[in-house]
Amino acid sequence: DESRDIFKTFLLHHWYYHISSYVKCFCKTENWNDTTESKEVRDFDIINLYTQDRTLQYHLLNVLLRIEVFLKSTFIYAMTQIYQDPFCHINKNVSTHKNRKYRLELIDKIQEENKASPILINFFDHYDEEYATIWHLVEVASFGSFTKLFTLLPHKILDYFYKNLKIWEWENISLGEKREILK
Repeated sequence: DESRDIFKTFLLHHWYYHISSYVKCFCKTENWNDTTESKEVRDFDIINLYTQDRTLQYHLLNVLLRIEVFLKSTFIYAMTQIYQDPFCHINKNVSTHKNRKYRLELIDKIQEENKASPILINFFDHYDEEYATIWHLVEVASFGSFTKLFTLLPHKILDYFYKNLKIWEWENISLGEKREILK
């Protein structure tokens, strides 16, 4: 019938094995296997659950993207305000020798992973530098690489970052608590 055709089309576009995990939500777990068919499960229920899950993922990713952009821009602002140097992230005075070694390895990795990025291509085409500026580097860094870079910085920068993080809900939170939350 028509609803079965709609469901078959849905499965073709969304991959059966991916959708089968949503079917499990409607079946008794002790009896469920790949060939189990439940008469109580409506095709619409499976499509609806899948759609709700995808909508939730979309909204969460949207919020996480906003958080990432906010934290990256606040970080760049803090670095440039303290050091007044576009290459402060490679500056020997920014942290200990051990941290500098790990930081440079991470910076090399970020640049290598993103060497085809128009942001880095444009920078390296115009400047005779080994490393990109802090804002170029942070822009192309994944959120994971950004957080690793962040943890390799001295407390002076981190404290400035936390103090200047403009989140009104944080007015009564101590600096130590802010550090723990953002870790």
